[in-house]
Amino acid sequence: MTTTNRQFVLSKRPDGKPDRDTFELEERDVPEPRHGEVLVRTLYLSVDPYMRGRMRDRDSYADPWEVGDRMAGHVVGEVIESAHDARQRGEFVFGEGFWSEYAVLDGDDLTPVDPDHENVTLASYLGVLGMPGRAAYFGTLDVLEPEPGDTIVISGAAGAVGSTVGQIANLAGARVVGFAGSDEKGVYLEDDLGFDAGINYKTTEDYRGALDDAAPNGVDAYF
Repeated sequence: MTTTNRQFVLSKRPDGKPDRDTFELEERDVPEPRHGEVLVRTLYLSVDPYMRGRMRDRDSYADPWEVGDRMAGHVVGEVIESAHDARQRGEFVFGEGFWSEYAVLDGDDLTPVDPDHENVTLASYLGVLGMPGRAAYFGTLDVLEPEPGDTIVISGAAGAVGSTVGQIANLAGARVVGFAGSDEKGVYLEDDLGFDAGINYKTTEDYRGALDDAAPNGVDAYF
């Protein structure tokens, strides 16, 4: 195994859209796990919209990163070394990690995943089976609680969370209306995901009229 670990750190706070100068690729020694920890080789890592907020130096629901911090996010990886009683070398795991080739993580915080599941790819644990999927699942079923005949309106409907919310609400029998940022996304919502209506919020001038047309019986819940 290599002894060099490459990792991305936040090199500066971006002004507007992050670019290459926002991050710096560093080389460090591969760390060694202590008792209760495992060394994980990253196979997939997440890049999520909330991360932009953590690059700002302001209070939010997630603590901001400091300049020089490793970029963090959910990862799927393989256990290379283990000092944890339950995690085994060669096991594939999902959990909170870093934008790095290798990382030492707390074994208690990792969930084992099956790399050979015929219907689930490892990358799915960062999407529909990961944080975006859980946010959609519990946000829809535990908070919105859609019933047949309800009308659910979703903002950011073509994103990872919104697109899943719409499909869950559709399966529950609700009428689903989604706002997205282009005509192409609206077509995608309707033709591919089963939304009843997709509205382009960037080009629609009469929001009330568009929503009245898409939701003639009113709106029961908004995500």
